[in-house]
Amino acid sequence: MIGGGYAVNLYTQARCPTKDLDIFTTAAEFPRLLSHLQRNNRVSADESWLGKVHCGRNFVDVIFGSSNGAVPVQEEWFQYAAQAQVLGHCVPVINPTELIWTKAFIQKRNRHDGVDIVHLILKQREAIDWQRLIMYMNPHWEILLCHLLMFRWIYPSERDAIPDWLLDDLLERLSRQREGRHRRRNSAAVGCFPAPIIEVRPRNGAS
Repeated sequence: MIGGGYAVNLYTQARCPTKDLDIFTTAAEFPRLLSHLQRNNRVSADESWLGKVHCGRNFVDVIFGSSNGAVPVQEEWFQYAAQAQVLGHCVPVINPTELIWTKAFIQKRNRHDGVDIVHLILKQREAIDWQRLIMYMNPHWEILLCHLLMFRWIYPSERDAIPDWLLDDLLERLSRQREGRHRRRNSAAVGCFPAPIIEVRPRNGAS
């Protein structure tokens, strides 16, 4: 299944150059696929998430996860894949929903895939399964909120591309999180000052 820059160009009609070809597979299929490709090519691998197949100056990334371990490729991704012509062959291409999920955490100094996510939302708003995306990103919902707010800022005239219910849900989570933090902070502040000890002494001459 094709992903990466080729998939972004397909879904956004962009013509951005890409230095490699990303092929997505599952962890179970990864050893077999890599073994087949290394028959005629030099292969290097990071056993935690990908392998690189080198052919001269060109190379292919065979990906079954992510560098942070949060985005393993799932078998059901192939059920949602589209079909497209890539380099003269009809191949499955990762769905825009899963494509956003694979790019959500790539925010490095020398590479930030937020621009890809913004363009995918702009061009593929109807194809994105927002329920499925929030299911993937539920433990990392703040990252999703950041990408959605960035989209709204870049394309203010296209803000309706993001469903109201999704933004309401994420903002409600943020509100509850902040309220909980304030309650804990106030409770901790009260606990820092023990109640004063008042000693009552009898007055002189009192029995």
